Amino acid sequence: MTPRTKLDIMSDIHTVIEKYVLPGVGSHGGAVRVMDFDEATGTLTLQMGGACSGCAGSKMTLQHGVEKILFHYVPEVKKIQAEDDEHSTVDPYFSHPIDYPSANEMLDELNHLSKFVGTDQDKKE
Repeated sequence: MTPRTKLDIMSDIHTVIEKYVLPGVGSHGGAVRVMDFDEATGTLTLQMGGACSGCAGSKMTLQHGVEKILFHYVPEVKKIQAEDDEHSTVDPYFSHPIDYPSANEMLDELNHLSKFVGTDQDKKE
């Protein structure tokens, strides 16, 4: 069997990233970009961008998602290292599309509701 070229390997890496990784991380405002692949060590370097850059959860995404997928589909990839995109302007904390009330609004509502609910002390008396 003829060894695959770096071009072949990189092509497969890009295909796997586009097909299996980007849709998932993109749904949370994240991005993953291939930076380099070292054939000698099997090390793939990725850049975590968008909401993935600076996000504490991106390490888990990398280890439990991206690595498993790439190790499965591209056997030449033995190790993955990632770096944050220092130029990312996206907030790394996903904001839900629903307009939730602020903490103060929730506390005000709880205080309002507590007037209608007896406390444990009231039940003992």
